[in-house]
Amino acid sequence: MTGSLRRLWSDRGRQKLFAYVIEGFVGAVIFGYIFYNSIWGLIPTAPFIVLYIKIRRERESERRKEKLLCGFKEGMNVVAVALRAGYSVENAFLEAGREMALIHKERSEIDDFFDSVRGQLSVNRNIEEVLAAYAEKSGVDDIISFSEVFTYAKRSGGNMVEIIQDTVNTISHKADTAREISVLISSKQLEQLVMDIVPVGIILYLRLTAPELICRLYGNLYGIAVMTACLMVYASAVVISLKLADIRV
Repeated sequence: MTGSLRRLWSDRGRQKLFAYVIEGFVGAVIFGYIFYNSIWGLIPTAPFIVLYIKIRRERESERRKEKLLCGFKEGMNVVAVALRAGYSVENAFLEAGREMALIHKERSEIDDFFDSVRGQLSVNRNIEEVLAAYAEKSGVDDIISFSEVFTYAKRSGGNMVEIIQDTVNTISHKADTAREISVLISSKQLEQLVMDIVPVGIILYLRLTAPELICRLYGNLYGIAVMTACLMVYASAVVISLKLADIRV
């Protein structure tokens, strides 16, 4: 089952990458037409494809990490409940896996984690080793930090319930803060989107309503140089605006 899910996620990843390439290519063609009025405009606008794919994949990765962290928080909360009920650490993780499978209507990455825990414990691997491997694979800082603290506490006999509950509270607090920030800057992000569209809209407006004012910027070396400079400035402004609006907790 796990292998099939991994293949499915891999196929979805390839499909998304293909979609990003197509979207980026279409965008490059549009910008080539707007700035150069020629199919050859695709040559200077080709870097747009790479930039677009990079931005989309980064945002997809961030969404995946947020979803993974939310599922991890939910799973650790169930583990803490099992520990309070008297289960050992290992059995608490096994019980949490069963509970999470009943809670979720659709499988998620956290369900794969608990499946991995069950499989690794069955061959006598330590729970801290399994958790450390998962944390490294996830790439989520909070999960990595939790894994390190969990390993130290497990080996030194720390209060596992308190440690897990503190982790859940910290993740919840960060998620709430991130949502508050998102609400506060949503209007600014909309303004940023409008400002990114305005320059292209002005060029299109002039081409449609007053082509004689802008026609000299097409079909000659001087116009190509000017439009290339404008395109570089515009692309830089868009990248900077995206960075300014990308506030992380």
